[in-house]
Amino acid sequence: MKIKLSILFLIVCKLTSYAQTTSIGEWRTHMPYQQAIEVLENGKKLYAICNSGVFTLDLSDSSMSVITKVDGLSDVKIKTAALDPISGTLLIAYENTNIDIIKNNEIINIDDIFKKEITGIKSINSVDCINGIAYINCGFGTVLYDFAKNEIKDTYYLGANGANLAVYNIAKIDNKIYAATDSGVLEANYNNPNLANYQNWLRHDTSKRFPLNTAVYTLVAFNNQLLTKFKDSIKTYNGTYWQTAASIFPANVRKMRVDNDRLLVIENVSVRTYKPDLAAEIIYYTPNFIGSTFSALFDNSNALWIADNLKGLVRYTITEGITSNYFPNGPYETIARRLAINNEKLIVASGTVGDNYSNKFTRNGIYRYENRVWQNRNFLNRTELDSLYDFIVVAIDPISGREYYGTFWKGLTEFNNGEYVRNYSYHNSTIGEALGNDGQYRITGIAFDSKNQLWVTNYWAEKPVSVRKANGQWQSFEFPGIFQELKYVSDITIDRNDQKWVCIPRSNNILVFKENANGTVTYKKLGVGEGSGNLPKEATEVLCITEEKEGKIWVGTNKGLAVFYNPSIVLTTTNIDAQPIKIVDGEFVQSLLENETITCIKVDGANRKWVGTTNGAWLFSEDGTKEISYFNRSNSPILSNRINDIAIDPNTGEVYFASDEGIISYRGDATEGSETNKETVIVFPNPVKETYTGPIAIEGLVQNADVKITDVNGKIVFHTRANGAQAIWYGKNFSGERVSTGVYLVFSTDIEGVEKMVNKILFVR
Repeated sequence: MKIKLSILFLIVCKLTSYAQTTSIGEWRTHMPYQQAIEVLENGKKLYAICNSGVFTLDLSDSSMSVITKVDGLSDVKIKTAALDPISGTLLIAYENTNIDIIKNNEIINIDDIFKKEITGIKSINSVDCINGIAYINCGFGTVLYDFAKNEIKDTYYLGANGANLAVYNIAKIDNKIYAATDSGVLEANYNNPNLANYQNWLRHDTSKRFPLNTAVYTLVAFNNQLLTKFKDSIKTYNGTYWQTAASIFPANVRKMRVDNDRLLVIENVSVRTYKPDLAAEIIYYTPNFIGSTFSALFDNSNALWIADNLKGLVRYTITEGITSNYFPNGPYETIARRLAINNEKLIVASGTVGDNYSNKFTRNGIYRYENRVWQNRNFLNRTELDSLYDFIVVAIDPISGREYYGTFWKGLTEFNNGEYVRNYSYHNSTIGEALGNDGQYRITGIAFDSKNQLWVTNYWAEKPVSVRKANGQWQSFEFPGIFQELKYVSDITIDRNDQKWVCIPRSNNILVFKENANGTVTYKKLGVGEGSGNLPKEATEVLCITEEKEGKIWVGTNKGLAVFYNPSIVLTTTNIDAQPIKIVDGEFVQSLLENETITCIKVDGANRKWVGTTNGAWLFSEDGTKEISYFNRSNSPILSNRINDIAIDPNTGEVYFASDEGIISYRGDATEGSETNKETVIVFPNPVKETYTGPIAIEGLVQNADVKITDVNGKIVFHTRANGAQAIWYGKNFSGERVSTGVYLVFSTDIEGVEKMVNKILFVR
């Protein structure tokens, strides 16, 4: 499939925000571009291949552009890449063996390996380009792709009797071709028309001074000799036998490559370069000897460029040392478990606990996104975060704007404007230790109530819920009869009545409670069965709880949704049950998403429901009976079908999707409204040019306003209702025809029925 590249985001330097305004219905990725694993050169442009995307660096002006799934890449999690020197075509190989070809501003997907059923190890180890052919070295053999013909040319199965055999590199010298494999080095005549036949390959053995049964993981041709590493030395092959290259330092070699008549030996913490006679030339070390170097090359000015997994592209010269490093702004890592947003500031819980609530010991720290700039704080730049692992929940104080991050290791951490303030655990709060896990203070939920009290759920603690009151004092609570031996608690939601709804992991139950004036709590457990909560009986776990704009409580389980339509009486009535949302599917009536695992439910400005699942994300109407949109990896740029969380910017309508594969956002068409129109109602784009056919947004209206668009003579050409504070028009009249050139007036009716003109639109045809 061919995809034209869209206009790429232009970034003038690292840590510079994107300049473009996202249009309604457009997507933006937010990826960690500092994680470079390969660097390739094409004329005056460098390609930086990262784990989760690609960016280019123009060597003439240092400008950067990104290429992501939004621009047409087929996948995420890049494994390796190569550039054909003949055509300038870029080949990108993913961990799942999918392949993209970028050629003449087109992206061509090659999914042959990805779709093929293969016995054995299905993986791509490397790609070598020789004479217009990409040798795609896999866990089962080598696949040949012809750049000129855009087709798979052949497959080499080089094991005994044509069996699968992992290949790590292919190299050519004169009329000989060599393969680095799990069985050592294989050699064949390059001009043999039947190299797919394993019998035409000879294995190097002791007659060539090659040790038997030795796997070879890297192989390059340099100055008419082969070089590889096995055991504790670098070996060269002169066409007759192998010998040790004593001048080459045999440290932790990650890869070897040849560039500008030099041999580059890339190690975990260094890059060493050698002249054609193998005399040492340049030694580059990473600062503090951190093992983050993955690849390197020389540009035309003889500067060394390093692909660094922590610093993006690093430029180094002998005379100047490290002169600069480049990467587009983004979060530190792809993993994102929970999101919180307030006043157009987004913060991210960067860790994970998996489905079994076990420590993963991630040290990604915190990410915050404000004014379209990502800031990252972790052990690399903040010593106070060195021992804090697994940040898994987040919340923003709605009054002060301070940020709170719950860790699954050392309690609750407070930040102000992205700067560390303090950590809360046993020494300064009632947060308790996880039973049987000395020194671990596991926070799994954070929320603020109407009194600006901070509530936290404390997994496995003797008293599993604590509150920091407005005066700074802490109190913890126990709930006799609710839990079994181990007190599992996770996300907490606080409704408009200050009732706290707590998910009880590993069970189909909810804890609901409310604080009494005397400091005690009234509480109840909701579960399966009529009169007891009526949660989906096939479910085994409640995963999320959300209050919508009219006060109803939506519950997501691993077997669909349920809604409490009158939650204000949950603690005062003996029997209160949730109800499924019934939808008609042809001749059948069924419960909404009854077979889906619901991971999150969020409400937009029009009270519509965004539902994240392990199978993509849905947008439903206010009552859930109408499907408006459905996004998955097949029909959209969304990065993963497993959605960990969703956050919606109420001012812009931008919807952020968090997953283990990264964060991506979509500009929705609903924003938060108020009881009156904003002083300035914004229309964009305006004027509407003749080439524009997308949505025209009218933003800043009264909540759910009635909107009419007329010509200057007062004739109504369009009538709609706003989604929250924003209405959408596609420039067409009631007959579906594009309106004529002219000025059009926008009228909005408020909740009292008063209509007034709020803006004008200039339309050009």
